[in-house]
Amino acid sequence: MTQLLPRTDVLRLHVDQRGHVWGGSKNNLATNFQLSAEDFLNHVDVHGGVRIRMLGTPQNAGLICGLYGLRAGVDPELSFTVHLGNPVIGTRPAGREDPEFALQRLWQLGPTTAAAGYWHELAYPDFITYSLIRALAVDPLAVSWDARRLLRAHPVWPALRFLPGVNFDAACRLVAELVDPRWFSHATRPGRLSRLYAFCGATPSGIQAYLQGLPRGRHRGRLNLVMETWFVGSQHAPDLASPASFLWRICRHHGSGVAGLLRATKRFLRFLHDSWSDELCQTWQDVSLLSGFFGTRTREAEHYAMHRAKVKAESRNRE
Repeated sequence: MTQLLPRTDVLRLHVDQRGHVWGGSKNNLATNFQLSAEDFLNHVDVHGGVRIRMLGTPQNAGLICGLYGLRAGVDPELSFTVHLGNPVIGTRPAGREDPEFALQRLWQLGPTTAAAGYWHELAYPDFITYSLIRALAVDPLAVSWDARRLLRAHPVWPALRFLPGVNFDAACRLVAELVDPRWFSHATRPGRLSRLYAFCGATPSGIQAYLQGLPRGRHRGRLNLVMETWFVGSQHAPDLASPASFLWRICRHHGSGVAGLLRATKRFLRFLHDSWSDELCQTWQDVSLLSGFFGTRTREAEHYAMHRAKVKAESRNRE
């Protein structure tokens, strides 16, 4: 293997819009290696102990998956670590598309940024998400069998399986859009998901435009994807008595139209966020994060706990 990199404690990596890998270290702010992610991994010798930092963006998906695979084949004592950073570190999308600017924004890790959800170490659930993103990128017009298989292995799968009428192809694309629930965490108020709602267009004006069929709003495409995932397929005669139909009970309780649909859509997004985060934290002994989601609705909580255990058992049997 050709050694492209100087020995360094911290290596920052980013993939530009042409698919070329850029790197930065203490002595080199930004270097374009003129290599794709695959070629970069085939030519670079990542020495043990180096800490790699990257933004957790879809354009970095190939490199993230490659680094995960490379690390898996290395002796743990000689291995390297990969930390994924919240894309907001790169400020606006235009800044994230500029590799030199993005590399300069990958500052040193600190306890405050880690605690706020800005950084985390690359793990298997991340590998599944970025593999799903790569599978969808092969053919943007169709959802492949491989993408559907990855969704069934994804942390959010138990939650999606619980809801009636979910469009799983749309769910594949929605997961690829969201990437990571931690990216939407509020720095000081963990329960606030206003960033997630805004990102998905779940606002009064967005829902009103959706119901009126108007192509309006910055995030209309994402809102269409959210609605296609949970609303479109299940709106025909849902079983309101089922514990899994809680979104429709919310919708009916708050009346038809914008108010009810907005409440239910926000609840859907919170359900995905909390259940996905719960799986990432691996704290499901006592319902953990979702105990707050279901609140006093013990029947729904109990049914979801049983459902989740069943899905987990099915997954273990397939393995």
